[in-house]
Order: sequence, then C-alpha cells, then structure tokens
Amino acid sequence: MIPFQYILRIYVGEQDYLNISAAAKPLKGNGKLWPDRYYFIPHDDDVEDLQEFVKYLNFAVFGHPGILLSIRKLILDPPLKTFRIFVNPKSGRGNASKVFREDIVVLFDLLGTTVIDDQTAAQRGVAPNESVYTITQRRDHAKDIVKSMQLDQFNTIVCVGGDGTVHEVINGLAERPDAPNAFKMIHIATVPCGRSC
Repeated sequence: MIPFQYILRIYVGEQDYLNISAAAKPLKGNGKLWPDRYYFIPHDDDVEDLQEFVKYLNFAVFGHPGILLSIRKLILDPPLKTFRIFVNPKSGRGNASKVFREDIVVLFDLLGTTVIDDQTAAQRGVAPNESVYTITQRRDHAKDIVKSMQLDQFNTIVCVGGDGTVHEVINGLAERPDAPNAFKMIHIATVPCGRSC
C-alpha cells in the first residue's frame, strides 16, 4: 500500500500500464524516503477504462477539481510539474551539487520532468515537460535570474543550498515589478544543503 501523501505522479505509461511514482521506499537506517515507481498491469478488458480510472485517481489523491462535464463526470489531467532550480555548489561543504545530481534529478524524473541546464535552455528554449537548473556562480546570481524570469513557465522554484539561496530567490521575487502577483504565482521549495548537511 502506498500512502497518498507519498504519491508524486499517477499516469498511464508504456504498454498501457498504470504507473505510480512515489517517495515511499525507506532507505536503510536513516528513515529517509527514496522515490520508486510502481507498475500495475490491467486486465485486457480494463485497458479502455484505464485513462478514466487514472483521472479519478488523480482527483482522489491530488484533489484537483477538474472540469465538470456533467453532474456525474469529472475529467482531470494532472498538471505537469516544472521547476526552476538553483544549486549553490558551495553549500553543504560543497556537497549540494552531488546531492542534486545523485538524488534530486532522479526525483524529477519520477515527476515526469526532464532536467536541463540553463545554457541548453537559452539555446533552444524549454519544452513543456522540462525543468531548468542553474549552478550559481556568484553572490546574487539566483536573485538576478529570478528578478527577470518568466514565472508562467514554471510551477515551482527549487533552492538546493542553504538559507542564503532561499533568501536570494525571495529577494529576487520581491524586487520584481509584479512582486505581489509573483508570490501568488509560484511556489518555493528547498532542498536543505547548508552548513549542517
């Protein structure tokens, strides 16, 4: 059984399998959860109903209201999660980049988003299922990017670093001309990798 709060994504994958990505596999000894994928193979008679079933599952787990087509039918496609990621390579005694590469990218893959670097994004643009990361190079690097970035391109800004990285992102949002709206439009998440990591 997978607890609802650990489910990251529910979708129909290759070969018409029901796929559930979840952070529900405990690592040995440290109590942390590790992302994992679960596959369920439907009976041949149920394949046609699988998409509909996935929509209802997404509604039950994520609570999205969907589009009301009739009193009895809710249609929902789970929103794509896309992230703008800032990694402070000096955080966590220099371990933040390693944590990002080895742990975080795997999690984003399970969420259905491909992670690309900011230089690739600048050259060819960002596809709807892609998230973009920047390894910060200097003080206020994240702040300067956040001040001018297109917020409607991403759902969440992720800070992989210490409290300084989070402060830069918040200050970047606060210095935007559309600051009040900016704070309503986008979520901020942290992956703590400061001095105590």
